[in-house]
Amino acid sequence: MLMDLKERKQTPELPKVDKNHNFFESMGYALSGIRFAFVHERNIRYQLLGLVLVMLAAYYFNLSIEKWLILILTCAIVICMEITNTIAEWIIDLVTDQQYHPIAKNVKDVAAGGVLISSMMAVIVGLLIFVPEILLFFH
Repeated sequence: MLMDLKERKQTPELPKVDKNHNFFESMGYALSGIRFAFVHERNIRYQLLGLVLVMLAAYYFNLSIEKWLILILTCAIVICMEITNTIAEWIIDLVTDQQYHPIAKNVKDVAAGGVLISSMMAVIVGLLIFVPEILLFFH
């Protein structure tokens, strides 16, 4: 028993994880996470490119504020789903040490399915908003 206590004291301590001390520290960590996702995840870059193109089209067609809000919220949902998918993938890889496991595969597939559903809904929203605008433009 005494030996166990001595051995424990000699093992190196892990760095202490503490709460953020203020809003700006929290914001810095959040921005760091977004930057990490953008650098390491190709699909998030595609989603952000889509967001920029949608916003440029909304500006070009001078959409109403209501349509802008719908587009912004729809794009935000897709980006958040992509980030959630990234979280699921990284956690699964960490837990499984990047070894195949059927449950891990199912979790990753479900997370990817969430991204697919939100993306399909975003396309439908985009079509409902932009097709009438495009038809008006050509008539």
